[in-house]
Amino acid sequence: MTVPRLPAPLLSRGFAYLLDCTIAFAVFAVVQLFALLPLRESIGITDAWFHSGWNTELYTLLTISLPVWMYFALFESWRGATPGKRLSRIRVLDVWSGEGIGFGRALLRTLVKLLPWELAHLGNNLPEPMWYAEDPGLRVAFALSGLMLAVLIGSVLLSKSRRGLHDLAARSLVVSSKELHRS
Repeated sequence: MTVPRLPAPLLSRGFAYLLDCTIAFAVFAVVQLFALLPLRESIGITDAWFHSGWNTELYTLLTISLPVWMYFALFESWRGATPGKRLSRIRVLDVWSGEGIGFGRALLRTLVKLLPWELAHLGNNLPEPMWYAEDPGLRVAFALSGLMLAVLIGSVLLSKSRRGLHDLAARSLVVSSKELHRS
């Protein structure tokens, strides 16, 4: 196999991410509504329990963030692509060898890529959940989330190789699948 050098088109990457977020949200909504909601009260998680920002953050981390991290990391390490990337015909590969990346690098890539999302969760949940706060005020984490998102998107747009900070951290490159089949 030759080492791919041409990055995947930006529209393909954006479409894949949108598809993956849609899939993750649909799974999250179904699991929350039909599995976790009925189970919560039986294990002592009541509405009052969610008044604590730390409880809400822990619940968010365990039931939303961790599953989404695993979705991206497992698919990108096992298949080289999430379902959204597969439908968009793009893959994540090692920048030097052209081979797939392992779970550790896929997880690192995911954590950096989803950092804005996690900052938004922190801003929403701490010090107390916004929906319970009488005057939630300005939440610095929201501003940091937007700034980090702009930096991540900007890094992809401004890089000739279309490698964002998450790709640089994981030493990865997103390529078109058809690029893999060229001689």
